[in-house]
Amino acid sequence: MLLVWQGLGLAAFVIPFFVIVAIIAVANLVLGVPGATVWATFLVGVSLLISAELIRRVAIRLDRRPARVLVDKETGQEVELRERHTFFFVPLRYWVWIEAAGGILAAVLGVSTSSGSDPFEPHAVPVQLARPDSVPTPAPAFGPNVP
Repeated sequence: MLLVWQGLGLAAFVIPFFVIVAIIAVANLVLGVPGATVWATFLVGVSLLISAELIRRVAIRLDRRPARVLVDKETGQEVELRERHTFFFVPLRYWVWIEAAGGILAAVLGVSTSSGSDPFEPHAVPVQLARPDSVPTPAPAFGPNVP
């Protein structure tokens, strides 16, 4: 896998990776493997939301660093040099919103797919359906035999 970053932009990948691993590990200890499996999508969503907040704090701290000021000898014009922190050419401060949106989407999908199921019973009980030819047909509610 090819990762492209500048400065500390790799934090947009590293922070969510370790937060997801930590949250899933804690869920496995608390819920057990079947329970954590059922809630995995929701847990990834929560992990992305937590990592978005952590990345926001890192990005704010990095953006507050003072810029280096250079002066052109010929014109006397000042130029500020700032260190860039990007991941796949996207500045780190924008990854906060990307990961927050992904976290919300994953959390909503995780709740909708696992709602109504017991977290300790990941597999649904199969229902045995009757054969179509053995199902009685209901009596008509109107017709010649109805008084």
